[in-house]
Amino acid sequence: MQITVLGLGNAVLSDDSVGLRVVDHLRTLLGDLDLPKDVEVQIHTNEAGGWEVLGDVEGCDALILVDAILDDDLDPGAHCWYPRKVFTSPRMTGIHNMDVFTAMDFAARHGAKMPGDIHVLGIGVEDTTTFSEACTPAVEAAIPGLAGIIAERVAALAASAL
Repeated sequence: MQITVLGLGNAVLSDDSVGLRVVDHLRTLLGDLDLPKDVEVQIHTNEAGGWEVLGDVEGCDALILVDAILDDDLDPGAHCWYPRKVFTSPRMTGIHNMDVFTAMDFAARHGAKMPGDIHVLGIGVEDTTTFSEACTPAVEAAIPGLAGIIAERVAALAASAL
């Protein structure tokens, strides 16, 4: 089983970078997971969204997308697992405003192997418009814990593959 974790965001727009930063932190945690030998985990980051993610996700069995979300019900740094089609984010769209899911559906209809099991982690944010390479304090403080939550999801997916 191949599991792909894909962090989306913009590295220079404050909290919008949280998806990128969380999956970068996840890299340090994966070595501590006792995954079955037939489970491969790939970690990617992507600042474009839309069509641009197809090369990152093609061929994987399970996909975990991680991105900032503007959700009034989430405090900055809080998270929620969203159903595939409910999640809306500026980074989920890309070239000519095609969202990630539409791009994956199109690719699948044309013979590409797209993930059948998709998990979307939305992270509450405070500021996605200020040019800064740092997240706001609440979002920054949440990054290690969010990486741990994703590591737990990876471990659960790997266990379900047995």
